[in-house]
Amino acid sequence: MIIIKNKVKIVNVIFYLTAFLSGLFYFIKLSDSNKNNIKNLIINNPITFNNNIYHILIIIIIIILSFFIIGVIFNYFYLFLEYFFVGFSFAAFFYVYHFNGLVYGLLLNLFIKGIYLLLLSLLIHKCFKISTNNYYYLFKHKFLNNYFKPLYQIIIISLLIIINDIFIKVFISDVASLFKFIL
Repeated sequence: MIIIKNKVKIVNVIFYLTAFLSGLFYFIKLSDSNKNNIKNLIINNPITFNNNIYHILIIIIIIILSFFIIGVIFNYFYLFLEYFFVGFSFAAFFYVYHFNGLVYGLLLNLFIKGIYLLLLSLLIHKCFKISTNNYYYLFKHKFLNNYFKPLYQIIIISLLIIINDIFIKVFISDVASLFKFIL
């Protein structure tokens, strides 16, 4: 069982790295006019932290999709896109502000997206357990004793994501403005 868990961790790390690197390479492959448009957006628009309702909707959709076996694919696709956008934002900040943008992008993504992506990864992993439990129940006609344990964990993780969003809204937005001196 330990070998399977280690292989799953390795597959997850490869999945996250692939998504991140895809975002980096996608930005690199953009035309110069598109890169300049993104540069103007980054320079002229302040960074906002109004993700609370968006994250609540994503949590609800992920939980609903977890009750369907095909929903797991959509959940992992969304997770792939989130890591893709982190890679894309790193490349965009580096393009606009060079090394200082890389440092600012690292701090911004670490504090804002890092915790959210960690909790989102845990949420999707627990939702995957619900899908596998549904598979056993529907096709193997076995009801697993630990069916409700992932549900409790999903509720706790969802609450942590909402608390994290409130924390970011209240505290981190001020900290992010303090890091502007790097740029």
